[in-house]
Amino acid sequence: MKLSSCLSFQLYSARNFPPLADQLQTLVKLGYGSVEPYGGQYEDPVALKAALDASGLNARSGHFRMDMLEGDITRAIAIAKTLGMEFIAAPILEPLDRVGDTEHWQAIGRRLGKIAEKVNDGGLQFAWHNHEFEFQRLADGSMPIEHILSDPR
Repeated sequence: MKLSSCLSFQLYSARNFPPLADQLQTLVKLGYGSVEPYGGQYEDPVALKAALDASGLNARSGHFRMDMLEGDITRAIAIAKTLGMEFIAAPILEPLDRVGDTEHWQAIGRRLGKIAEKVNDGGLQFAWHNHEFEFQRLADGSMPIEHILSDPR
């Protein structure tokens, strides 16, 4: 029984259990229809697509590192399209980016907004998922997530 083509397994969660081919087969047996690749798995997108096709899985979305999203978005979009993705997701922020004041978090929101515009212009959708540090109160009582989602132009 397939859980759903919309229910996806984040492959980062299985990073300590290689090889990828075995992971994909296990996920198929568990009923998954989709996976979400990340990082080094994009080194050979054609081979990754072949592995997904061979297993019967798809990749509707994937996490791409912030340095790629900000420095080589064209490559990220090309990889996503090779894999048949609809969504590009930003991953967790680096530790130094997880601490700051209101202005810092507004700047993170602007960075994500710029990425989203480019991803959308490339014909894909952009996703950001929250983490626990975005709900830790700042000195002024607000939370980072409020500033990430604000629109301080």
